[in-house]
Amino acid sequence: MLMCFYLVGCVVPCTVLFVKAIETFPEYRASASALVQSIRMLLLAAGSAVAGVTYNDTYRPIGIQTGVLVVLAALIALPFLRGRSSVAGGTSAAAH
Repeated sequence: MLMCFYLVGCVVPCTVLFVKAIETFPEYRASASALVQSIRMLLLAAGSAVAGVTYNDTYRPIGIQTGVLVVLAALIALPFLRGRSSVAGGTSAAAH
């Protein structure tokens, strides 16, 4: 069950940030995609290393790390998600 929260916390920011990074410079979509994916892989490797170093025969450090990452991912994604909902709300209100 905890892994489901972790996946939601990782999937939403990755998909939102990935699209935003690609839209920033349309002529450099391939480079932006490669850069975002390489940064993501480096962060995942660092997170795995931290989880391995802090592991002490219990799952408490991994649970704490997972919780912290979910909270950070949610905080990063909130501004983007709020911007999307206000744009969608403004579009539908203007159409009526």
